Amino acid sequence: MKTKKVIAMFLMGLMVIGLWAEGLNSNALFIKRNDQRLYSKIKAIAIDDWGDDHGMILYVINNQANSYFVVSDLERDYPKIFISAATDWNRNINGRTCYDWGMIEYVMKNQIEAQSAY
Repeated sequence: MKTKKVIAMFLMGLMVIGLWAEGLNSNALFIKRNDQRLYSKIKAIAIDDWGDDHGMILYVINNQANSYFVVSDLERDYPKIFISAATDWNRNINGRTCYDWGMIEYVMKNQIEAQSAY
């Protein structure tokens, strides 16, 4: 019975490592190749949050890149909600304004849902 648990834990560990080892997702790669300034700000937030934890830095970069594209789509229809969320969810890192796209996405979706509820 212990052997099965050990094997299961080992396989789960490999899956987690495998997810992080995949590298940048397609959205993050697109941003890195086409908008180096935006990519450097996304990367700066990830490093600011996670220091030397490279797996988490990669995870945050990928999620921030995904959120950036969601926010870009939402911004067109809800510019006021975007401005409010972007004002609240940015920080200065090394003299640069860096946006937390994940939180901006979260706030925008919540505000849009609430706005349509009444």
